Amino acid sequence: DYEKWLAFNASAALAGIAGYSYEKQVNWLDGDAVVSIVPMMVTANFFDVTGMPIAKGRAFTAVEARAEDDPRLVVVSHEFWQRKLGSDANVIGRALTLNGESYTVLGVLAPRARSVASFGIAPGVYAPLNRQLIPELMNRDAAVVKLLGRLKPDQSPPQGRQLMDALDRRIGRA
Repeated sequence: DYEKWLAFNASAALAGIAGYSYEKQVNWLDGDAVVSIVPMMVTANFFDVTGMPIAKGRAFTAVEARAEDDPRLVVVSHEFWQRKLGSDANVIGRALTLNGESYTVLGVLAPRARSVASFGIAPGVYAPLNRQLIPELMNRDAAVVKLLGRLKPDQSPPQGRQLMDALDRRIGRA
């Protein structure tokens, strides 16, 4: 869940721990047409942890992407930018309407960038985790946020797992 990500991320047990959710369909207003898409909702550090490069513009900052503030920002894939947004040279700052709310495009991913979290699937739109798109986000029992991590250079996978398991037990008792 989101609260677990906050605790894990603050612990610095790994080089980086990102959170994401990729199950919710949303409605994107494309001109006069409403199109159903499945954006990936992510923590601000998702692009750094996964190593996904931004080709135009930038990713969201930690301050901008605080889920508690219900951010209205997006990064789009290169393919989405080309196919759905017509390779608009002025895409940075452009508004996309998702579920009736305006979201500002901050960046475009590099060509052929793939999200490791979705096993090679490349979502067209990445938005910060927020309650407008995931109403149950702050519900600890909902478990809508999945976590992925990057080991520190000197950590083995068993060491990373041991640290995460111990942290998970501590958080569970809190």
